[in-house]
Amino acid sequence: MGKHVFCSDLALMRGEPHVGTGALGGRILLIAWPRRLWRAKRKAAGMGAELAAAVAYATTKTPYVLFIDRTFSDETVPQLLAFPERQALDGLSEGELAAAIRLWADGGTLTGRYEARSTLICCTDSVTDTCCARFGFATYKRLIAKADREKFNVLQCNHIGGCRFASSLLIVEKRERYGRLAPEAVPDFLAAVGADEIYLPAWRGRGDLGEPEQVADFAARRWAERNGAGDVAVALEASERLGPFAMRIMASVGADTLAITLAAREFLRHGHCHDVEKPAEVVTRWLATGVEKLQRR
Repeated sequence: MGKHVFCSDLALMRGEPHVGTGALGGRILLIAWPRRLWRAKRKAAGMGAELAAAVAYATTKTPYVLFIDRTFSDETVPQLLAFPERQALDGLSEGELAAAIRLWADGGTLTGRYEARSTLICCTDSVTDTCCARFGFATYKRLIAKADREKFNVLQCNHIGGCRFASSLLIVEKRERYGRLAPEAVPDFLAAVGADEIYLPAWRGRGDLGEPEQVADFAARRWAERNGAGDVAVALEASERLGPFAMRIMASVGADTLAITLAAREFLRHGHCHDVEKPAEVVTRWLATGVEKLQRR
């Protein structure tokens, strides 16, 4: 048998950027269930029929109905965590849990304990992709070891997308996606997000923007960091097409105005490890090719 090929290694080798892949839509519900019982396609073993049906129903409303677990820690995990409400529920029977899930799925608000800490979830879903087992689990272990539990609620979760960018994480209440976070970078990551700042090296982009806008926003923040402005507010302004594969986006960074040029490039992509023996998909991604500070008039 040949050596296993990881899709995340292929993505790095091909130079596919993780910036621009931060899109995230829909509400988020986290359901405590043992990791060993997670199954593919957002299913899990060991559930009664009523609970399994409620979970399946909720996944028709949003793709972000996720299973969570916590290992290497003596801290318990609430049965449900609902966002954006940041409500934690526990002590429910399986029937009550199913009813709460259906209520949430239909747009209802769950009433429980407010989770004031920042909730960090890291994908360790070995069933969906071995990258998340290998890279994600190592990062999760480092997060559990280093995070201050008074500030951070660290959990492992099943598939949240972006396996080829493992380790794949989400700061849930901020809806901020991160990828390619190596275990050795965890202390710097925790220091940044603990200070309510974005950790740029692993950030995938603003989830409420399209890909070109995410890339331009990131380029503006990187420019500010390199020019001593720090973590400042960025406002995207006018955009201009320069052709079918190029564009320019204007951005305000503090008192400065930047012109950011972008170009579309094609990359070969295997989205999961189990696809690497198949022909690669050709995808078009946007990259920042230049950042120019404009002179004030």
